[in-house]
Amino acid sequence: MKTVIKANNQYTAKIIGTHFGLESHVVNNLLLKIGFLTKASQGHGYYLTQTGLNKGGEQLTDTIKGISSVRWPESILHDQHLGAEIAQLKGTAMQANTTANKKEQTDFRKLYPANIRTSDGHYVRSKAEAMIDDFLFNHGIVHAYEKKLPVIEDLVCDFFLPQGKVWIEYWGFENKPEYLDRKKKKQAIYQKYGVNLIELTDKDIQNLDDVLPQKLLTFGIQLF
Repeated sequence: MKTVIKANNQYTAKIIGTHFGLESHVVNNLLLKIGFLTKASQGHGYYLTQTGLNKGGEQLTDTIKGISSVRWPESILHDQHLGAEIAQLKGTAMQANTTANKKEQTDFRKLYPANIRTSDGHYVRSKAEAMIDDFLFNHGIVHAYEKKLPVIEDLVCDFFLPQGKVWIEYWGFENKPEYLDRKKKKQAIYQKYGVNLIELTDKDIQNLDDVLPQKLLTFGIQLF
């Protein structure tokens, strides 16, 4: 026999987790942490505490399977205590990802130091980047080298053009698996924020005078 569910209490840990992008067991652990639930002493599942009951939680018991569970009203999605725990949890995960990204960026820069001087005085990491930098300089296009994107993730793009807010990424070393993984991560972030991005490959570099003007024109930057 199962307990009848109130019409307004439809939010299980799984549904709450889907809303916040978390697994159901993570949601239950957070509800335990803030005192809305306790673990069932016998059998499996969770029991409501008085605090959880005050929040509108409803105790369910499957007497056949011996499982106790809880459903919540929609207001649980806006609970300040749960929201604070979720924010802290996601913040910690994001910090870990940011730290990993920073290490990856640092390792790459150590492996390929910026020691090639361009016409405008920038120091870049490859001959291809030097060609791009010189092209921009020779055509009077103001640009910055290795500028960090204004996003949460730690992402540095090869070139930034204030005109049109255009970013240029040169994909070199595409024959190396570790570089391809780095490329995919960066592309995902660019796509996430919908930035004005020009991507250049070794093939493009071979015909830079033809390729880059066309790509710049896409973002309203015309060469004279």
